[in-house]
Amino acid sequence: MSEAQQDTSSWRGTDEGNKLKELAKCYTDGGQTSCATSGFGAVLAGYRGIAGGFYSRGTHTYLWSSSQSSTTNAWRRFLHSGYSTVYRDSDSKAYGFSLRCLQD
Repeated sequence: MSEAQQDTSSWRGTDEGNKLKELAKCYTDGGQTSCATSGFGAVLAGYRGIAGGFYSRGTHTYLWSSSQSSTTNAWRRFLHSGYSTVYRDSDSKAYGFSLRCLQD
């Protein structure tokens, strides 16, 4: 996916969501084998709502970006078990979404 497509809102990509959800799963289609090797392997952990309840565990996950979209909102990515694409938009920082920590 291009950088311009990464930075737009809504559902994007073709198979990027699947690549982010699987650590290194391989598929065979018509004798051709390809592997999802993003090295990420997102867990469909659901999210914590503003009031403190937990929702949608096992079906989807939201991941915070390190970029703010305003003083009260930040960019997020959304992965859903039923979609092979990835969603991007902004939401209130009051939600409890997952993080990915990277080591320098």
